[in-house]
Amino acid sequence: MLGKLIKYDLKANRNVFLLMYAVLMATAVGTRISFIDWISRFDEISMAVSVIGSVLMFSYVIALIAINVICMVLIVRRFYTHLFGGEGYLTFTLPVSMEEHFFSKVLSAVIIYVVTLLVQGTSVLILTVGTFDKAVAEEVMKVIGQLFSDIIPVGDIIGQAVISIFAMLSSLLMIYFSICVGQMVNRHRVISAVVVYFGLNALRNVVNTWIAEAFMKINPSGFGVEFRYDPVYYVFTGVFLAIQLVGFSVGSIMIMKKKLNLE
Repeated sequence: MLGKLIKYDLKANRNVFLLMYAVLMATAVGTRISFIDWISRFDEISMAVSVIGSVLMFSYVIALIAINVICMVLIVRRFYTHLFGGEGYLTFTLPVSMEEHFFSKVLSAVIIYVVTLLVQGTSVLILTVGTFDKAVAEEVMKVIGQLFSDIIPVGDIIGQAVISIFAMLSSLLMIYFSICVGQMVNRHRVISAVVVYFGLNALRNVVNTWIAEAFMKINPSGFGVEFRYDPVYYVFTGVFLAIQLVGFSVGSIMIMKKKLNLE
């Protein structure tokens, strides 16, 4: 049943996401053709071509930023309306546990995030692949490789990647938990959820600062110009993020079970 719920969530805003992806890819292709390829082939280009290329490049940047904002808005809106809005009366008649309802929203959001990142990465490749001279590209890759090997160790890259994934999930679950708390009041539910979110975010930032200060006292050389973090840092941060993931998940599910307040 969990799979069916995820499939249903993905289909809910499918057309909107497909349209956003199509616009992003179209602006990327248009920018590549008009602004990059044409300029590389001609020493002199017309003013019209230059203007079109500049507009397409600007449109691509706007689309690249907007797709993240719209993606988040649609995910949050889906969570609220499907569980706590008018759709909630029908949703909770299904023979599905609260855990399945909650985690279907989490997993569908993760899938949407991953697909969005892949589309964005593909659009960047469209703009960059073949743009630079081969010798220049090889030199850039050489410099990047040296940067990672000499300044940022592979272990730190992996550690930061894992921490970033945990942080993204924590932020998503904090939004869901804030919505769950906000729906407990009868009036101004959205405003209540926003207040809870900013309060939790401020509290999290304070704890993050405490962790960083405590770690610097334990190991002053852990944070340096060379970005060499001590494994203890990743343990502290990872444990704190894991606590958030569990806390927000359990808290949200408990509220949905015991304090459900549909519109």
